[in-house]
Amino acid sequence: MANRLGELETGNVAVSRNFHSHTIPVYKPTVEQAEFHRDLWTRMEFQGVPIYVRSDKPNWFVPNDAGDEILRQMSTENGVCSTVSTLRFLERLPCSPKWKYPGRSAWLKTDELKELWFHITNQCDRHCSHCLFECTVPNNGMLGKERIFTLADQAYQAGCRFFMITGGEPLMHPDFTEIVGGLLSRPDCHVAVLTNGLLIESHMDAINHWPRERFHLQISLDGNQKTHDSIRGPGAFDLLMKNFAHLRKSEIPLSISMCVESDNMNELTEVVEIAARVGVCNIHYLWYFAAGRGNVFELADPEELFDRLVPACKRAEELGVTIDNVEQIYRQVFGPCGMIYDGNNSGWESLAIGPDGHLYPSPALVGMEKLKTPLNDDLIRAWRQSPVLEELRQSTIAELSSPMLTILGGGDQDHSYIRSGKFIGFDPYWSLYEKIALWLIAEQAKDRPSLGPPRLRLKMGEVIAHNGSRRQVSLRHTKSLCAVASKGKTIFLHELYTRKPQEQPEVTFHTVLLPESRVRHIPVEYRRRSYCFASPAGNMEFGLGQKVLEIGSDTGIGCLIASKQVGPNGFVIGVESQDDLLDWAQRAAQIVGKRLGYHNVEFHKGTADDPLPVKEESMDVVILNCAINRAYNKRRLFENAFRVLRPQGCLIISDIICDDESESLFCAENILCGQSLASALTSRDMLGLLDESGFICPEIIKWGSYRVTNSYSFHRVMLEAQKPMERDRRIRVMYRGPFAAVVTSNGTLLTPGIPKNVTSNEIDSIGENIFIVLS
Repeated sequence: MANRLGELETGNVAVSRNFHSHTIPVYKPTVEQAEFHRDLWTRMEFQGVPIYVRSDKPNWFVPNDAGDEILRQMSTENGVCSTVSTLRFLERLPCSPKWKYPGRSAWLKTDELKELWFHITNQCDRHCSHCLFECTVPNNGMLGKERIFTLADQAYQAGCRFFMITGGEPLMHPDFTEIVGGLLSRPDCHVAVLTNGLLIESHMDAINHWPRERFHLQISLDGNQKTHDSIRGPGAFDLLMKNFAHLRKSEIPLSISMCVESDNMNELTEVVEIAARVGVCNIHYLWYFAAGRGNVFELADPEELFDRLVPACKRAEELGVTIDNVEQIYRQVFGPCGMIYDGNNSGWESLAIGPDGHLYPSPALVGMEKLKTPLNDDLIRAWRQSPVLEELRQSTIAELSSPMLTILGGGDQDHSYIRSGKFIGFDPYWSLYEKIALWLIAEQAKDRPSLGPPRLRLKMGEVIAHNGSRRQVSLRHTKSLCAVASKGKTIFLHELYTRKPQEQPEVTFHTVLLPESRVRHIPVEYRRRSYCFASPAGNMEFGLGQKVLEIGSDTGIGCLIASKQVGPNGFVIGVESQDDLLDWAQRAAQIVGKRLGYHNVEFHKGTADDPLPVKEESMDVVILNCAINRAYNKRRLFENAFRVLRPQGCLIISDIICDDESESLFCAENILCGQSLASALTSRDMLGLLDESGFICPEIIKWGSYRVTNSYSFHRVMLEAQKPMERDRRIRVMYRGPFAAVVTSNGTLLTPGIPKNVTSNEIDSIGENIFIVLS
């Protein structure tokens, strides 16, 4: 008998089996009911944490132990027991039909060049054993500065604003300072230089005159002093430390790049500590290429490498250092649902010019005879018409099969080509990326309970590391460089490419229409809101002495209404992220306080992701006003609200929900983020998060259509839920009807006329309209 979801059975109950003398129906949903397709998900695991990954599109979730058992049973012929908790769990899971990804060439165009690499010289003052290009001092391969400027002008006209300078050792080029200065003279352009850093001191006069926010350095450090000197030559480490000091004194932002091979992978953590000691905020681990002087025997084993990478990451977090290629995987794993990663940006929006004047797909592939394209004085035409680059652009993860392909993008194309002569599918470090991704998910989920009734511990889209790339299919950066340091922090290149001048949106105020009796104490000119709809506090009744916290306090109108209701012994706190709204609210609070004769309202600047400015179990009411969809960590927001509420405290939510999960393209729109539409939860997810965060008795108070945007239907919703008492007592009740059965928040099934025990929390919140209390 087939047991996969989506296959038609005769009725919901396909078979029955005897279990402990009870006949238990086995759940076999019909096609119409089968929203969660088990066969589309692959079960993976990291250190005992089960992680289910969608194979055809980017999505994943982490169930608790009971949920995992249900999903594992669904893969057997017997199916799963049709209990109430099972049905609720299955309805909580992500759902969408199977999808066939056609490949990236169906989505992407060569319409904008974003970065151009210049391999300006093959000369080098060192003879490193891992050098990709076998560079030496007498090597004559070199790009002239005028040729560089001509190509830079062509790239600039095509949209390029980021130029990378590499080699060889680029500081050995006789016109190095003129090249960098000339590129920086172009409006809005950034320049990143990849160097061994040993010649820095002789160029400090020029470096000190370049704009700190647009000039970036990535300097090689191969391990501790012994290891670095064995690769770069005696005295190289001490000279580098001296140059780091010069750069730090001049406040020049820089990153450290470490070429990781089998001989130095034990020093990953040590390099983190060196970076922190010399004031470097970003490290890039460059996984060893078996090319040039490198050989396959120096490749680090991915399993052993991962075991050394984890402590390095933990130490980096302690010291405030970013490991950018691990952070890049974090951003992919915790990106918006549906954002597909498919290969590198090489050939699409990134190009490399070799010292021979030819065009290459990427800096790591410079000099490979099969991959060069003549420029013929037209960079843009060569880019769009090169047979080599067209072959690269046609390569896609759609040709491959692996559960995390659409999330991780199929590995690095440079590594794949160097290993196999094919642009995708042969990266020797693929298993490392997968394990990093699973570790990151498990780390995020580990603090959520694994025991209890079947629930989710974490789901893709609940933690958002970034908004998106404004397109459905995204590209990773070449492994040579994915982020730069600037003003003490790490900035990823895609952020620089998509960043536009930030204009503070003009605040539009709307008059709040409420009964005069509720707002009489508020001056007429302050009875305004700017959010898409008013604070729910305007329609609520608060008790004397209550303590109220509103996240997303807008103009403060809700807090000011609550201020009068809670009286002088109560207290109201508003949290708002926009300065102009915060100033407005604080001015209004001063006037209202004088009118009431007491001041019991305060406003704090903060976002939905900041720690809440109150103690645990100190609030009677927490209001989330248009806050959930703006939060980057939605689950933590629910958990924080639960933490600060006292037992039997009330959570009020006013926000916008979406019929379907918003895809990545939609989540990237900044305007929609401001309107609380991007990353909107579904009602399934909002109610699921409430349950999984510990809240009980959720109730939808208001529901209404809001708008349709980009084919997504949005609704305004207001709901409330309760934090249960720690020691709840059981009360015997009987369900009145009229329905055949209902299920309580705790999963108790009630049918009319049959006495059952329920918690006092549920009785207190619902009352005797539903139950007859028997004892």
